[in-house]
Amino acid sequence: MATHADQEIDQSKITQGLPAQQELSRPARPEIIGRELSELLAPITPEVFEKEYWGRKPLFIKGGAEKLERILPGGFGLDDFYRGTREAESQRMTGFRLWAQTLFATTERPQDMTYIQSDQIEEMFAAGANIASANLSDPRIVTLTAALKAQLKLAGDIHYGLMLSPAGNGWPVHVDRSDAISVQCQGRKRFVFTEAPVLAYPRGSIVIASDGSPESFFYDPLPWEEELRAEMGPLHEVVLEPGDVFYFPIGILHTTESLSPMSLTLNFALNHPNFFDIVIELLRNRLISNPDWRRLPMVGSSSQQPGQLPSEVAEFFAARLEELSREIRSLNPAGLDLNREWQKLLAEPGEHIRAQLALLAEPSASDTVERQDVLRLTRRAVTSYAIGTEGDGSTVLSLYMGNREVSLADEWTPFLQTMFSAERFVAESATGWAGDAEPYPWETVQEYLQTLLSQGFLERAEV
Repeated sequence: MATHADQEIDQSKITQGLPAQQELSRPARPEIIGRELSELLAPITPEVFEKEYWGRKPLFIKGGAEKLERILPGGFGLDDFYRGTREAESQRMTGFRLWAQTLFATTERPQDMTYIQSDQIEEMFAAGANIASANLSDPRIVTLTAALKAQLKLAGDIHYGLMLSPAGNGWPVHVDRSDAISVQCQGRKRFVFTEAPVLAYPRGSIVIASDGSPESFFYDPLPWEEELRAEMGPLHEVVLEPGDVFYFPIGILHTTESLSPMSLTLNFALNHPNFFDIVIELLRNRLISNPDWRRLPMVGSSSQQPGQLPSEVAEFFAARLEELSREIRSLNPAGLDLNREWQKLLAEPGEHIRAQLALLAEPSASDTVERQDVLRLTRRAVTSYAIGTEGDGSTVLSLYMGNREVSLADEWTPFLQTMFSAERFVAESATGWAGDAEPYPWETVQEYLQTLLSQGFLERAEV
């Protein structure tokens, strides 16, 4: 397939920004269409990716200009980088960060990242620095990011960023805390990597020395992390050109280098939640209504012995630990409570993505849903739902989108399941979604549909 030629930085475009006709040619409100992951991985299918590569080993997919166009209609170039960066900066978008870092050789320790303003990009790039723009403003990338999370069934949040690198620059030998997908937009970039993870689920990015020991951390390490040793193995190499895609799991040792005067790469970081993220939050919600869990005992100085835990504090801890033990024993691994927490994670792309998706959402409908209106599940957000049984035997349904939750009574189980499976539907047809029970009254269905529409779970579809 054809690829874009390596491109020098065009100083006139840097000062002028994105041409108006290019801006107008792109959709203002892109939507999740359901084929994003398939297009990204083609010719590998999502099923093969999940079975053979996801979380296991790297995958390089040769693409080209046509593939890049399918992934990001209109392509993504230097103009888009500047436009998206400046818009995010001026609007103070949630999660936006712009920084420069000089990394001329993989044998040198990386300099500290320097946060910069958009008007410093040209100067820093000319000085040989990598320029990273995280969570910049671009509706196509925001929607693609949300779609990848939904279609991968990723329980963690997902981040995206653009890396602009001059020739010879890149990142030192390191591991990351996330699975990563890189899409080359312009120029050529070399990736050197191990075939298998060298560290199991690191808590953050770590630069690794030649003997496998940590050389530097991009976060504050705990004492045990300084004793980590990576199992160094054979290295492999791929060169990404525009439209090429490279996936590598968490813990893969890798390094990068720009092979052209300018390399522009779109990176997705797929973050994994840990067990504590689910269970601690669940236990907190169960216990926080008890005032004893919202305090610690007040102990006067007269009853404290130097270096000793006061007896009343020990008794207080013992009582809380006994309550905690009972709560843990009561948890059903396949029960409703843990299912709810899991579905919440599936629907929550992260505050930064949620904030930008909100800007892309259609205004809430104020007019009444009529019988012949055509509706569908939203294509501008990630949704999920949980069905389970309460202790009294009643069925409970909870619907999630981002940080929103809507609960429905148990008789609406078939309604919700049909709504999630329907491509689109005529509003009145939902009265027949009661399964074997009597049809729902139109007035009640109308009220439910109106609520779901106003909350953003549903949207109007073209007839």
